[in-house]
Amino acid sequence: MTKVRIHEDDEGMRNLYPASAFKEAKDDMAASQENAQKNLSPDGMSWTELHIIKEPENSFRALNVSLEQIANAIQHELPRVEEFEVGYDPGNPLYHFAKDPYCYGFGNRLYVRLEVEGDALQAIWYDCASDDVEELAALRRTFERINKIHPIMIADYWLQLDGLIGDQKFLDKYFETLLKTGIGVSGSED
Repeated sequence: MTKVRIHEDDEGMRNLYPASAFKEAKDDMAASQENAQKNLSPDGMSWTELHIIKEPENSFRALNVSLEQIANAIQHELPRVEEFEVGYDPGNPLYHFAKDPYCYGFGNRLYVRLEVEGDALQAIWYDCASDDVEELAALRRTFERINKIHPIMIADYWLQLDGLIGDQKFLDKYFETLLKTGIGVSGSED
C-alpha cells in the first residue's frame, strides 16, 4: 500500500498553477524571498514572520479545469496513493487524513496531490525527493500531460524556481536541479 505522510510545513511548497497565473505566482515568490531575508531570526534557524503562499486568482477552479481530465492524465504515469496524511498526529490542529485521495506517486519521495472542493479541481501541488531517474521522468511526463490539457507552470518555493511547463529549457533545468539537489523535505517513507 502506497502512503504519503508529511509535516504540515511541507504542504503546498511546490505548486502547479495555470500558466495564466505566471505573473501572480512570480510576484508571490519574490515576496516570499523578500520575507525570508527580512524576517530571518537572529540565530539563522527560523523566521520571525512567515510568508503565507498566496493562491493565484487564476486558479484551476476559477478556470473550470476538469478534475477528471487531470486525474486521468496523471494516472497514465503515476500510481494512485492509497492514504495521505498531514501533521503526523490527530491531536495536531493542522492534521488531516484522506483514504483514496486524489494523490499519485511513489510515496513520500515523489507525489502529486490534487486539492478538490466538491467535484472541482482547486489546486495541484507535489513534492519530489527522489533521485531515481525513471521516477523523475514519470513526474516530467505527468507535468507535460497536464500541460496538454491546460497550460501550466511550476512555482517551487523550496528551490525558488518558477517557469512554464511549455518552456523546454526551463523544464530541462528544473529537472536537472531536482536530480542534483535532492531537495525534498518529506523523506523516503512509503
